[in-house]
Amino acid sequence: MTDYKASKRIVGTSAERTGTTYDSGSITGQGNWETSGSGGTLTFTSGINVASSSEFTHMPYLDLQNSAYLGSGNYLSETAWVMRWKMTFSAYPNNYGTPFMTVSSTTGLRNASQNYVASRFDGGSIGIQGKIGATVDGGSTAQSMTESTYESTTFYFQLKRDGTDVYMANYTDDTYGTVDWTSSAKAITGSGDMDLRYIKFIPWYEGNDGGDYNTTMNNFKLYNGTTDPSTVGVSNAQTYSIFSETDTGKDWIWSGSTWTEVA
Repeated sequence: MTDYKASKRIVGTSAERTGTTYDSGSITGQGNWETSGSGGTLTFTSGINVASSSEFTHMPYLDLQNSAYLGSGNYLSETAWVMRWKMTFSAYPNNYGTPFMTVSSTTGLRNASQNYVASRFDGGSIGIQGKIGATVDGGSTAQSMTESTYESTTFYFQLKRDGTDVYMANYTDDTYGTVDWTSSAKAITGSGDMDLRYIKFIPWYEGNDGGDYNTTMNNFKLYNGTTDPSTVGVSNAQTYSIFSETDTGKDWIWSGSTWTEVA
């Protein structure tokens, strides 16, 4: 818990200072992302690029229990979190190639039983779903889509958990200030804790004609314990306040708008 002391001194963790549990920035290398499966094309040269083809099982995933993020034994909040990312499609997902951006309890593919919150991309729509102890499926439609919309739009997506409901939204730019569209609430089905710890992009090929898509993802940001990223972190401190991080041993000074590390 952040501790506000006398003489403009604040003590807390680095996550409490910034409010951002995970911020990938611009992915120029694989970093802490891992992969499983095979087939298609999966690269980390200018974001995470995934090009699908028939029977493609290659999946990128990130374990949030890595020490750089939530840490060993820790899971996402069972009540409130927000994930944001940038996404483009150079080839849209047709109705037989349907990938899922997923926050899950396991590294399993679509047909594995898992707890999850997922957004689904197919040729006609983008969907949203949250389930406990189930396979990943299509979910409710959040927004109708066309081939031209997929391939001409730079998406700034937001996946949010608020209590027992999940939401999907798209924003007009990377400031996340103006909503393009948002879904209605979708209730999570099932009971018990979700124990979410993996971000993963699940491929799915239905076994019919087609199934191709080509997408690039970047700029992932994950905010844990809140439904409103604009309120997280310490940004209302008095000018020249000093924040001492208990987990890193670093000190930071507040200019009135930004934190700067004290040498």
